[in-house]
Amino acid sequence: MNTLALLSCVCLLVNPRVSTGFAPASKLSARDVRSQVSFPDRIRYAGESQLWSANEAVNGDILISGLDTKETPSSNNITDEIIATNDPSAATQQPQSTESLPQSQAEEEAKPSFPLVLWRFSRPHTLIGSALAIPSISLLAAPTYKVFFTTRTLVALTYAAVPSLLMNLYITGLNQITDVEIDKINKPYLPIAKGDLKKSTAIGVVLAAVVVSLIMSVCNPVLSTSGLQVALWGSFVLGTVYSLPPFRLKRHPLLAAFCIVAVRGTIINAGEFKCCRFINLWFVESSVE
Repeated sequence: MNTLALLSCVCLLVNPRVSTGFAPASKLSARDVRSQVSFPDRIRYAGESQLWSANEAVNGDILISGLDTKETPSSNNITDEIIATNDPSAATQQPQSTESLPQSQAEEEAKPSFPLVLWRFSRPHTLIGSALAIPSISLLAAPTYKVFFTTRTLVALTYAAVPSLLMNLYITGLNQITDVEIDKINKPYLPIAKGDLKKSTAIGVVLAAVVVSLIMSVCNPVLSTSGLQVALWGSFVLGTVYSLPPFRLKRHPLLAAFCIVAVRGTIINAGEFKCCRFINLWFVESSVE
């Protein structure tokens, strides 16, 4: 019995085909196998119909069960498909679609309107602060509430507020114009850095704002008071040296803080208070006469 078992093992070792109990439906040569080994994606395709087993690999030939000979692709087709699949440039080499033109038109339509861009360019939080500070200071400067709530006071208040807000626009706008490259990193949402406002347009806006502001500070014999002139011209000088080279005081922390505190805390408040006080007293004296 032991001798018979030993002879059976010897027969299996000498002729491995004895162990294969099936007739393969299709067979690939060693050349096809080598072409497939270098393209693993294609081998995976060949194995979709049925998984290979250990009995299907005999004498260097891979036997694929479940595939008909007519369905087995040639090595040339395999190579063409794999090149098309694995070549990164093949996926990108597609005919250019006509979506680029509608996309650019959509971007143009999505851009905000100029008034909205100008509002963002003015840095609303600073503009709103100035707009609230001026009537508050005027109320403090009024001798009585009755004097404050008069048409003359409202006219004088409007005349003082308009150049002050324009000067605020000049200072904040000049700051953005000189910091475009920095804002693209730190504040990419600002109009110039984001591309919603051209730099040339921004320069025109700040120049118009500062010219009108300074003209209003001197053109009216009554409302262009010395207090208003101090507030506007002092803000103009410090706002300019804060941003423009060769001074560019914003590079130095202490000097930058000094400019901000001097403009926001002293010059505007003191100048507007003196302006409103003078106008209110002048209106009171003229009404008495």
